[in-house]
Order: sequence, then C-alpha cells, then structure tokens
Amino acid sequence: FSGMTSLIDPLQICLPTVVMQKESARSRRGASLLRYLEMPELIADNEDSYIQLAVNLGNDSDLRTVYQDRIEKKMQGNPQFLDSRYYSSQMGALFQKVFQEYLVSDN
Repeated sequence: FSGMTSLIDPLQICLPTVVMQKESARSRRGASLLRYLEMPELIADNEDSYIQLAVNLGNDSDLRTVYQDRIEKKMQGNPQFLDSRYYSSQMGALFQKVFQEYLVSDN
C-alpha cells in the first residue's frame, strides 16, 4: 500500500497508482498527493476497493490512458510537493513564525 515516497516515481512517469488510506501517516501522505492532483477516486479505504481499483486499471487500457494524460498535465505544472524552493520558503516562514511566537511568550 503506497506511501508518499513510493508514489512519486510512478507519478513522474505518468503511471496511475492506487493507494489505500488507513491510519498511518505513510498512507495518508500518499493519499494527500492524489488529492492534490485531483484524483481522489484512486484512493481506496479498504482492501477490497484497493484490489478492485488496481484490477480495473490493469485490465482497462483506456482508463489507464485517461489517468496517464491527467497525471502528465498535473505533473507538468510543477506540483508543490516537488518544488523544493516553495517547500523551503514555507518551512522558513514557519520557523520564523514559531521563533517570533517564542520570543513574545512568557518562555
């Protein structure tokens, strides 16, 4: 069941991938990537739906092509989860905010 790290490589080659969201942070991160790409229908919430989604993608070449095209368009737009400059600027802003809040607190 795919987590974030194992999902990025298939997405970069436009390979539709199914994830199963459970309680683990790993499965939630993988699901969040698909939500960001506006493909929540590839997120299963149980093993039966996970298997069914995977079988459907494996057996239906037209469906795979539809998802490959959608993934390609989304990935060409430099998604934020691959944009290290965006990520580092957001982290820097967060650290500054936390530090400023610490300075004005009673410690």
